[in-house]
Amino acid sequence: MSQDACELLHKTQNELSNLYKVQAERFNCGICAFTLRSPHALGCGHIYCEGCLAEFFDYHRKKGTRTVFCPTCQAEIGCEPPAALHLMKHNIELIVEEGGLNAEDIFVEQGKSLDWKTVAPRRRLQSSVRP
Repeated sequence: MSQDACELLHKTQNELSNLYKVQAERFNCGICAFTLRSPHALGCGHIYCEGCLAEFFDYHRKKGTRTVFCPTCQAEIGCEPPAALHLMKHNIELIVEEGGLNAEDIFVEQGKSLDWKTVAPRRRLQSSVRP
């Protein structure tokens, strides 16, 4: 293989890897701002990581909050459990696998409690998430 062909192949591989990373980043959680891990949807349609939602609900339960609102749109969250989005989870896993992405770079560490002070800077600017 010629030098030009090797350079073109290397450049194409880098561009493809970047494309996969961009695709994975489109599936961000509105709470932790990392790529969704085990995505779940609220009744209003906003999607968050299962662990982030569990921690969000646990925070409000400990606080004694009677009515909990969506962290993004402030719609009241009823009694129905968030819906698991298995197909979305599978698609995200495929993007990570096929793109050769490092899961540690794009997912919040599983089982790790969120530190709201370090999460805040990562949140998207349009998000109005509060603990």
